[in-house]
This record gives sequence, C-alpha cells and structure tokens, in this order.
Amino acid sequence: MYRPMQQLTLNTSSVPVLTGIEKWCKQYNESIENESKTKEIINQCLINFDKKKEQEKDQEKMLEEVDSDGWTTVTSKKKRGKLAVARKESTFKKIHAKEEIKKPKRELLNFYTFQIREAKKERLAELRKKFELDKKKLEQIKAKRNFKPF
Repeated sequence: MYRPMQQLTLNTSSVPVLTGIEKWCKQYNESIENESKTKEIINQCLINFDKKKEQEKDQEKMLEEVDSDGWTTVTSKKKRGKLAVARKESTFKKIHAKEEIKKPKRELLNFYTFQIREAKKERLAELRKKFELDKKKLEQIKAKRNFKPF
C-alpha cells in the first residue's frame, strides 16, 4: 500500500509556536504582575497589619484595667519593637563587659613606623631571652640525668 506524504506543521496561524526572542519576550511579559493587582495585595497586607496592631493595643489596655483593690497592672512598652534591652543590672554589666573588650581594639597601637620598628625589636629581644632561658633549662635537665645502673 502506498500512502501519499502528508506534511505536518507545528506552527499555524491559529496556534503559533514561538521560538527564540519572541518566546523569551512573551515569557518575560507574562512573569510581570499587573500593577493594579500588586497594589491591591499590598493594601490588603497593610490593612491586616493595622488590624493586628489595633488588637495588640486593645489587649494591652485590657491588661491595664484597675483591679478590685484599686491596683493597676502596668505592662512594659518597648519603644524599638520587641528587641529592646531590659533595664536590669545584669544586662548593663554584660554590655559594659563587651565594651571593655572592644576598647583595646579601637585604640591604635603602633601608629607610626618607628613605633612598629621598636615593637618588633622588643618582641625579638623577648624571644631571644626566652630561648636562652630554655637552653639553660635543657642543660640543667641533662646535667641532672645521671647514669645509675644500680
């Protein structure tokens, strides 16, 4: 049986197949959100945020009500969000200790070249002294080791 050859086409006027730059341009344009939709999403998020803040304020006001004895419970209000440092003596000590550690790092030791040279000379002199002391110690240890067969 003989079949005549049929021509298969992927790209037609009703269903075009995009390739190359045309395809990439279409993908890029589809990836960009509509400006009005994004504005609506942002506005909705802001409205939800405002509602949460109002609920938190209402809860704080509920806690600050006067008891039957006439006492009011005061809640802490942190100015910089919930990460504000508590005002305790222990936290002040920790902060002060950290600052003491940072202080020597901020000071410029050996700023001038002659200071650097002198510091190097002093280090070398200290190392030589230590080396000489170590030599003497080794000699003393060797001298103490006597051969005692019995």
